[in-house]
Amino acid sequence: MKKTICICAVLLLVLVGGLWLLNHLRREQDLAELAAYKAQLRAQGADKAWERNRAGAEPPEA
Repeated sequence: MKKTICICAVLLLVLVGGLWLLNHLRREQDLAELAAYKAQLRAQGADKAWERNRAGAEPPEA
Protein backbone atom coordinates (compact mmCIF):
# COMPACT_ATOMS: atom_id res chain seq x y z
CA MET A 1 0.00 0.00 0.00
CA LYS A 2 2.77 2.43 0.91
CA LYS A 3 4.61 1.60 -2.33
CA THR A 4 1.48 2.36 -4.37
CA ILE A 5 1.06 5.76 -2.68
CA CYS A 6 4.71 6.62 -3.37
CA ILE A 7 4.36 5.65 -7.04
CA CYS A 8 1.19 7.74 -7.36
CA ALA A 9 2.90 10.71 -5.70
CA VAL A 10 5.89 10.46 -8.05
CA LEU A 11 3.63 10.21 -11.10
CA LEU A 12 1.68 13.23 -9.91
CA LEU A 13 4.89 15.22 -9.46
CA VAL A 14 6.07 14.21 -12.93
CA LEU A 15 2.72 15.24 -14.42
CA VAL A 16 2.73 18.62 -12.66
CA GLY A 17 6.37 19.22 -13.65
CA GLY A 18 5.61 18.34 -17.26
CA LEU A 19 2.64 20.69 -17.38
CA TRP A 20 4.71 23.49 -15.84
CA LEU A 21 7.47 22.92 -18.40
CA LEU A 22 5.02 22.96 -21.32
CA ASN A 23 3.46 26.18 -20.03
CA HIS A 24 6.89 27.77 -19.57
CA LEU A 25 8.00 26.84 -23.10
CA ARG A 26 4.74 28.09 -24.60
CA ARG A 27 5.15 31.39 -22.75
CA GLU A 28 8.71 31.76 -24.04
CA GLN A 29 7.46 31.18 -27.59
CA ASP A 30 4.66 33.73 -27.10
CA LEU A 31 7.17 36.31 -25.87
CA ALA A 32 9.44 35.66 -28.85
CA GLU A 33 6.51 36.05 -31.26
CA LEU A 34 5.50 39.28 -29.53
CA ALA A 35 9.01 40.68 -29.84
CA ALA A 36 9.10 39.79 -33.55
CA TYR A 37 5.70 41.43 -34.06
CA LYS A 38 6.85 44.61 -32.28
CA ALA A 39 9.99 44.72 -34.43
CA GLN A 40 7.85 44.34 -37.55
CA LEU A 41 5.57 47.19 -36.44
CA ARG A 42 8.61 49.37 -35.72
CA ALA A 43 9.99 48.64 -39.19
CA GLN A 44 6.65 49.47 -40.80
CA GLY A 45 6.46 52.68 -38.79
CA ALA A 46 9.96 53.64 -39.94
CA ASP A 47 8.98 52.91 -43.54
CA LYS A 48 5.88 55.09 -43.23
CA ALA A 49 7.87 57.92 -41.64
CA TRP A 50 10.44 57.69 -44.42
CA GLU A 51 7.67 57.85 -47.04
CA ARG A 52 6.08 60.88 -45.32
CA ASN A 53 9.44 62.66 -45.18
CA ARG A 54 10.11 61.82 -48.81
CA ALA A 55 6.67 63.05 -49.84
CA GLY A 56 7.17 66.25 -47.85
CA ALA A 57 10.57 66.87 -49.45
CA GLU A 58 9.13 66.89 -52.96
CA PRO A 59 7.84 70.23 -54.26
CA PRO A 60 4.04 70.50 -54.30
CA GLU A 61 2.36 70.19 -57.67
CA ALA A 62 0.44 73.24 -58.92
